[in-house]
Amino acid sequence: MIAVGAAYLLRPAFLPAPFFLAALFAAFSACQNRPRALAHAVILFAALMAPFVIQSGIRLRAVGDFNIVSFGGFQMSPVAGLMLTPEMAEGFPERTRATARAILSAREAAEAAGTVVRTPLNSQGQRSFVSAALGYFDIYARGYDDFLHGVIDKQRQPGEGWVDFNRRLMAFSLDAARSAPLRWAAWVAGATSRLTGHMIVTNAIMLLALGALTVASLFAAVRRLEIPVCDSLGGVLLVAGAWIGATAPLTVLTTFPATRYIDTAATLLPAVPIVIALALVRGLLTSRIAAGD
Repeated sequence: MIAVGAAYLLRPAFLPAPFFLAALFAAFSACQNRPRALAHAVILFAALMAPFVIQSGIRLRAVGDFNIVSFGGFQMSPVAGLMLTPEMAEGFPERTRATARAILSAREAAEAAGTVVRTPLNSQGQRSFVSAALGYFDIYARGYDDFLHGVIDKQRQPGEGWVDFNRRLMAFSLDAARSAPLRWAAWVAGATSRLTGHMIVTNAIMLLALGALTVASLFAAVRRLEIPVCDSLGGVLLVAGAWIGATAPLTVLTTFPATRYIDTAATLLPAVPIVIALALVRGLLTSRIAAGD
């Protein structure tokens, strides 16, 4: 509880951790046929959420905001701002229409000045957010912080407290997702593609592990070995999957996968090819001993 609470209090992107760690506990308990596994998993989840409830309760009393930090709306607002069109802005609810208009106007001015990257033309000569988010997500990733600090920062009104500013941006972001679910889904898909690709292709340990697995697999294929790896692989898959679930979802749902988020989510991923490679190596050694080589 203390370790997980410290993790998501220091880095709110870890907030899904209680759910995935409780699910991991339930999965291992089920594998071992432990009684009352589900009840124990629920108790564990409640314990892991206790720091969130305590911190958020303190903040609710102090600043009127039930959350561990007033930052999510600010961090998410570029997603909404980048997908905005004049038609979308006019269709916003009254509570966020003025914010949408102001952000759209500031974005267009920044695009004209060259400080924010404009959505590129698609194959039909149109500026399509969906096409760019799905196929060329790094265009948005590269300019995300420029948009956040060059456009969104300036939307804070004189005398507006940070908590109120963040709450206003959260309402704006959620209204944008409701107004254009296809665009938001395209963002999530593009962000997931970037996250997954970088977790593998730009992860040096992962590439080394895959290389070792390839070599071991070639030797195993030559000797026609059938190596049982499912037992050990299942446990590693559960742990690696729980870690990815605890660290990755919020980075694709509310912002873009920056390198710091990708490196964190990919920490345990190389364990999967490593455990398979080790099982193959053990099988090769065992077969050589049995053959008297």
